[in-house]
Order: sequence, then structure tokens, then C-alpha cells
Amino acid sequence: MYFCEETPVRLSDKHIPLVEELLKAHAIAYVEEAGVLRCELSAFGLAHSVVYVVSAENVFTDPDDSAQQTERRLNRLQLELFAAEYEVTPRKALYLFLVWDAETDQNADYMPHRWVVEQNLKTAKKAIMQPADVLTWLQNPFPSRHADARANAVPLFSAMRPFDFPGQKVPEASQWLSVRDELSHIENTYADPSFEVLKPLISDIYRRIMGSMYKVFWAEDTLRLGQLYDRQGVMLEYCSEGERKVFALAGFLARMAKDTTAGLCIGLPSTFDGVDALRQIGAYDCLRDFVASTGVSVEIQAAQSERRALALTRIRCVVEAAGGHVVN
Repeated sequence: MYFCEETPVRLSDKHIPLVEELLKAHAIAYVEEAGVLRCELSAFGLAHSVVYVVSAENVFTDPDDSAQQTERRLNRLQLELFAAEYEVTPRKALYLFLVWDAETDQNADYMPHRWVVEQNLKTAKKAIMQPADVLTWLQNPFPSRHADARANAVPLFSAMRPFDFPGQKVPEASQWLSVRDELSHIENTYADPSFEVLKPLISDIYRRIMGSMYKVFWAEDTLRLGQLYDRQGVMLEYCSEGERKVFALAGFLARMAKDTTAGLCIGLPSTFDGVDALRQIGAYDCLRDFVASTGVSVEIQAAQSERRALALTRIRCVVEAAGGHVVN
């Protein structure tokens, strides 16, 4: 595998052998070619997404490099990696995982460069991670509850404006996400043993949506949100609106995944207002995995047509593969 700069340069495969060992140990299928791993994500026999894994050294060479240099290397890499995917119809969702070691992952000098890469939404969604994280990000984070969830229903997905939900086509959601109520619930149950089991899943969902340099700090008496480079994060009430909404969604989905019942329909009323495009894509991808594991129906309300279209693009294929239908 090559990409062109002034002269052809072979891609570094520095961390790829370790990732391969992990994938083999967990029986995850992949194809390797010249230092590049290709994996497919599927549900109900449908391959809906493709993940490419490369060593981060192909994009990050020195923390003193300019953001423009990082972006140029990234764009060249994407052009080479995804050329064949452009010819496939229908086109699958594309992901690019850049892998480096733990020491570099904790190096705050690379934060501006991480930001440049993960904010680049051209062609593929990007994530930067350590080798072991590849396993986590390739697997559906939600526990499979197919039999219970699909006992009496198939999943339905709808994305409409808040004021035009047709009741005859869309079932009334039995669980609506209220960001304020969800955050209050989390704070009130934080010390309960029942909440303890949800923490890993909440952390996983939050990081998948926000990006690889974000994390949840679970202190003994309170929780904080921040970045990998922070010592303790920021208390919830001082976080941005987007961070609070994403964290509320993570808590809500973790609870719904644990308590899934047959025919459950969840509703997200304008949840993504004030959330940027990068986090919207992450949220819709988590909802796609949620539907694939649970069979739960989902209603999204959004006033903006582009947000409804993005949600449909990321989720429709899995709902239809499961035998469900989409209303829009």
C-alpha cells in the first residue's frame, strides 16, 4: 500500500502486528495488506461499515509539525486507502483508526493534531487509539437482547420534525430522553450498586461519541468530564451543553440496554440541538449499534433536514436488515 507525496512512500506498520495478534485472539475477521488492516462491521448478515486500521505514524510525525502538515498527510492517506471503496454501491460507512502507543496517547502536545484529524469528516470518521482500543471499537458495546426485544415487534426508526409525527405510523415512545431528568437521575443514583455496573458502558458510549481524547472521570463521590490529559476533569454543571447532552444520552442508552423489553420504543426529542456534526455522527452510530443489539425502535425529532438525513443515512440499513421499517 502506497500513497504519493513527492515520491511513493510505503506506509509504516509499526503497531499493526500487535493489533493483528489481538484480532486473532478474539476471532475478529480482517484482511491485511502492506501494513493496513481492513475490517467489516455487520449486522443481520449485512456489512454496513468498513474500518481501516493504520499506524498513526503515517499521519503524526512530530508534535511541532503544523496543523496544515498533519491535514495534508491525512488527506493523502485517505485518498489512497479509500479509492476502492468509492466504487462500491451502496457505499458503506467508512472509519479510519490511527493506532499509536500508550505514551504517545498521553502526550498533550499532540492534542491540536488529534483535533485536526478527528474533526476532519471527509470520507471517513476518524478515531485515534491504542492497539487494545481497536478491539473495543470494533465490537458492539451493547449487550445482545435479540430474543427479548423482538418477541412481539420488529424495530422501527423515524426521523421527523418535532411537530409532524403521524401517530398512525409511528408508535408512541414509551421512554423519552429528558437531558435534565437523566442527569438528575445519574446524580441521585451515583452511589447505588445498580449504577456501578453501568459505568463501563457509559464511559464507552461517551468516548465513542465525543472522540478518543475524551473520558469520564468516576470519582468516589462525584463524576467529572474531561480529556485524557486532564487530572480530574470538570464537574458536570460546568461542562458545555454538548458534553452534558452526550453524557445524558450515554446514561440513557446504558439504562435502556440493561432494561430492554419487547416492543420498547425510545424517543429523542431535539436531543442533538447544539451538538456538532462530529458528535452527531458518533451518536447515530451508537444508536445503530443499539438497534442492532436490542431491536428497540427509535424516534428522533429534529427541526433541521440535514440532521434527519444524517440520522437516516447512518441507521436505516441496520433497521431494514433486521426486518424493520423506516418512517420519514
